[in-house]
Amino acid sequence: MHSDDGFRSWTEPRPLVPGDARGGRGCVRTKPLLLPRSGALLCGSSVEPRDENGNKLRWWAFVDRSSDGGATWHAAARIQVEDDHQEQKQKQVGVKPVGLIQPSLWCSDPEHGARHVHSLMRSTAGWVYRSDSDDGGRS
Repeated sequence: MHSDDGFRSWTEPRPLVPGDARGGRGCVRTKPLLLPRSGALLCGSSVEPRDENGNKLRWWAFVDRSSDGGATWHAAARIQVEDDHQEQKQKQVGVKPVGLIQPSLWCSDPEHGARHVHSLMRSTAGWVYRSDSDDGGRS
């Protein structure tokens, strides 16, 4: 949605990424990242999808990317966890569902092409995870 009249009225809502089957977008608690050279806008988010019976599945963290100032968006692949620390911890404390949430983004080389984008995410088990992209947040 957007407003063209100083926020007095709004356009009809529409999916941020048309056809994306992730189930919408979760609560966005982190600031978007504007890559200085390319002008790409990156927004970290997370969703808690459900199975066909309505049961909650693993939280997924991912980054949406826009190259046209936010007019259209493309979803990157979800950020994968390569270990099982969080699942082991959650079994101990009884937390469900598991997963990564609230990715916070930064760029480590803004003057040199802004290709190195990084994310910190918290897990539902109390761990902090880091993920790195070498292609400007596309993957």
